[in-house]
Amino acid sequence: MFWEILIASVLATGGLVAGLCRYTVWRPPCPPCCPRVLMYHAFGDAVPEGMNPQLCVRPRAFDAQVALLRRKGYTFLTVSELLARPDLTRCVALTFDDGFADNAETALPILRKHQAKATIFISRRSDVPGARMLSEGQLAALANDPLIELGAHTLNHVNLSQADAATAEAEIAGGKAFVEAHTKRPCVSFAYPYGRFTDATVEVLKRLGFRAAVTVKKGFAPLADPFRIRRTSVLRSCDDLQFRILLRCGRYRV
Repeated sequence: MFWEILIASVLATGGLVAGLCRYTVWRPPCPPCCPRVLMYHAFGDAVPEGMNPQLCVRPRAFDAQVALLRRKGYTFLTVSELLARPDLTRCVALTFDDGFADNAETALPILRKHQAKATIFISRRSDVPGARMLSEGQLAALANDPLIELGAHTLNHVNLSQADAATAEAEIAGGKAFVEAHTKRPCVSFAYPYGRFTDATVEVLKRLGFRAAVTVKKGFAPLADPFRIRRTSVLRSCDDLQFRILLRCGRYRV
């Protein structure tokens, strides 16, 4: 009997610990004045060959997440709009990295359904061999959509912390020119590929006319530095409760 009770206690404790790791309700909440900046990549029930499955969010889940944000009264802003608003209480910025074709084919109809804005950070190519990138026609359509801001993500999705100074500047400038060729307006927002950058990278962005850049550092914080904006990734495995925890606490995993 003693051993049965001990085993049951151990299993119950293990289940509790696992639950607290998966549903981190114990995390302190982020102040509501901090904008909720969320990072996505691809959308689809099927995952493109070669892509990390976690980066491909199911359309039904994304629809539910945007609907929840709308019900909770969040104001949807693009990344550049974050800088122009003095009070960011209950504001959210949806961001999509890389520029996959499903951003236009799958995510955009959901954004239109809920009248939600988003910023798509474009690279000319991706490091995912089986993924389709946005076509010329799709880029042109997105550039004219009032819900969408197109930002830069380097020309070839390079790790800027490992590139030499000349290559880094050429990739950033080339990515900016690539976006501007489709939008016919200044490109002022940027996402660091892989979240990697240096202080020198930030100086290049400022010199080239960017006004904001997003990182992959988890959590939500005031916009003290517009070139180091925090954001939290929403993964394929994120369920409804985890998404609610994310909005409250800035992250939902240990």
